[in-house]
Amino acid sequence: MRAPVADIQALRGDLAAAAQAVYDAWAQDEDGFDEELGAGGACQDIAAAIANVLSGRGVDVWTACSGVEQHVYCLALCADGVVEIDVPHQLYERGAGYVWRKIDGVRFSADDVVVEVIDPAVENAPLYRDDDPSDDFACPAP
Repeated sequence: MRAPVADIQALRGDLAAAAQAVYDAWAQDEDGFDEELGAGGACQDIAAAIANVLSGRGVDVWTACSGVEQHVYCLALCADGVVEIDVPHQLYERGAGYVWRKIDGVRFSADDVVVEVIDPAVENAPLYRDDDPSDDFACPAP
């Protein structure tokens, strides 16, 4: 049985803490370079951390890439349909494409975690899922 979206909303504090751990570990130098992420942002790592928390609670969750901008977030299948879970990148980074700068001093709270039903039809989940493991966290080039 799939959990209702309210169960995911109740986890927003835990999801914010997971996102905060990723953000805190993101260390850009004065030129905006991180040893692990290069000049890129941290959204894919934040999405992965959120997905790990949710999957650990039995939620059917996967990462997805925005078709509008270079951004990775989570989608989940709940009793209420397909749900988007995200910490909007505008809260913690500035940039575009594959070049992002960390905004210093950010502290995430549960209120920063967006949990929104994007499609109430559970049967539409395959339309939102890309199960090709060769492109995990990959977004099409802008």
